[in-house]
Amino acid sequence: MAQALSEEEFERMQTQLLELRTQNYQLSDELRKNTTELNGLRQRVAYLDKEFAKAQKALSKSKKAQEVDALLSENEMLQGKLHSQEDDFRLQNSTLMQELSKLCSQIEQLEKENKNLREEGAVAGAGATEGASPASPVDGELLRLQAENSALQKNMAGVGEIVLISLWEIQPHNQAICLTSRVLVTKCSPQFETGIQNND
Repeated sequence: MAQALSEEEFERMQTQLLELRTQNYQLSDELRKNTTELNGLRQRVAYLDKEFAKAQKALSKSKKAQEVDALLSENEMLQGKLHSQEDDFRLQNSTLMQELSKLCSQIEQLEKENKNLREEGAVAGAGATEGASPASPVDGELLRLQAENSALQKNMAGVGEIVLISLWEIQPHNQAICLTSRVLVTKCSPQFETGIQNND
């Protein structure tokens, strides 16, 4: 009876041992599968991290490109305004220079006439007697020419003032263009381009 029980015990232990080995194989197989799946997930996470980093770089690059485009557009607009004002200034300056040249010619002509009238007045005064008649037409013409000469000189001063005002009006726009150009030079420098290439 004891021997039969021992055999049954032995068979039961053999059965348990087989079950334990089977479970061990199953657990080992599941462990390998889980390890393989874990490695796959780790690779997937690493890939997603790289893609996320690329997306962030692309977004940063896009924002920088938008900033540069905005600055270029603003600079182009300011340059257009400057060119338009320069054209207006050149036209105005050309007109003023023509007027100035005309005034100079008139003054020069009046000075010649004034000189001639003075010479004629001196000759007439030398031959006149002490009881001279009232002022001659030559004296009246001389006074008229002197007044006209003074008016023309005032006009010349006014033309010069207009030129200076035009220069002061266009100067702030020139400063704005220079400031925007310096910003663009900073943004579009070789270091900035190199940074964009590295992001690629």
